Amino acid sequence: MSNITIAPVIVNSLAKTSTERKMDVLQFAGSAVIQAHVNDKGAIGKACRESFANGGLIGIARAASNANYLPLAQHMYLTTGKPVVIGSRNGYLAITDTIDAMILAETSKKNGGFREDKNGLQVPTASHAALLKLRSDVVDIQAEAEAIFQARKQAKADALAIEAKQLANEQQA
Repeated sequence: MSNITIAPVIVNSLAKTSTERKMDVLQFAGSAVIQAHVNDKGAIGKACRESFANGGLIGIARAASNANYLPLAQHMYLTTGKPVVIGSRNGYLAITDTIDAMILAETSKKNGGFREDKNGLQVPTASHAALLKLRSDVVDIQAEAEAIFQARKQAKADALAIEAKQLANEQQA
């Protein structure tokens, strides 16, 4: 039986306020810690929820980089409540156009997709704001997916170049 000893762990911050100290520690916290504090109130809970959401978008992008569009379609459905079909890469690339059409339909309503807040300012309606956020999310997801795909493509090219160089060296020897 092995005896595992873990050295003492010290977590500390030199920030002035309690919230600043917690945020300082949160920057370096793992996903399990962030997940555990998602339901907290205040700045810590908000930061955890935002971090958790960003991790979800990166997960959707990773899936999309492998031509798995199901998570993206589910994200779109949960935001809009409307059926989503992504049948091919072209359909995936045209999603922003589909969302733009939804935004246009929202702005062509009687209120123009805006409402007046308590200060008299024009702000987007809830459905209009949700579509604008969805479009922003999809653009970010597509950019991240493309970056992941290009990095994978470059890694394969580098591996092939190394292999070709090794074969050439073996043939010379």
